[in-house]
Amino acid sequence: MAQGADITINDSTPVAVVFKIVQANPSLSIWKDKRLGSKSAQWPEITLSANIPGPKTTVRKAEQRVAVPVIDSLTGTVVDVCRARIVYDLPVSATNQNLNDLYAYTMNSVAHALIKGAVRDLDTIVG
Repeated sequence: MAQGADITINDSTPVAVVFKIVQANPSLSIWKDKRLGSKSAQWPEITLSANIPGPKTTVRKAEQRVAVPVIDSLTGTVVDVCRARIVYDLPVSATNQNLNDLYAYTMNSVAHALIKGAVRDLDTIVG
């Protein structure tokens, strides 16, 4: 089991951003970027949740979420939130190679230009 710690992730500029761990436990861990604003609603957040497998568990589940508040530049209030969610269904029968492939395909597809364009620039994909 990994020890909860702060994580550093580049933003889009790319500037290294330190997300401070604010909660760490096996079922839910939360990191926040506290640089922006004095109110917690203004802080970008990353969460990782996971079910704790029991003896009859056949699929472990994990979910990563990212939330980036949209802050009004005049009032400083949060007017909306951009969100992403990745859900992992991990059969206990999966091999390490299966899990490594799933992780690689997930991370590499998110970085692919076609997917990036669809998400970042709202490009549509046509046949």
